Amino acid sequence: SPAGLDGRGGRIAWLEIRNYKFLKPVLIGDTVRESEILEKRETSKPDRGILVQRVRVYNQRAKVVQEGSS
Repeated sequence: SPAGLDGRGGRIAWLEIRNYKFLKPVLIGDTVRESEILEKRETSKPDRGILVQRVRVYNQRAKVVQEGSS
C-alpha cells in the first residue's frame, strides 16, 4: 500500500474536515492520542492515497477533548 496509508506516514493535505468539535481544552503537558481509519483509497499516484478517519483526541485522563471526521 502507498506510504502513509497506514495512518502513520506524512500528510500532504486534508481534503475536508467534517463535524469537528472542541469539547475540552488541551493543556500544555497533556498527552494526547487519536484516530481510527475508516476507509483507505488508493489514487493514480502509487505513493499517495486518501484516508477517511474518525478522529477522537483523548487526554491522559481518557477524556475525549476533540472529535470529528476527516
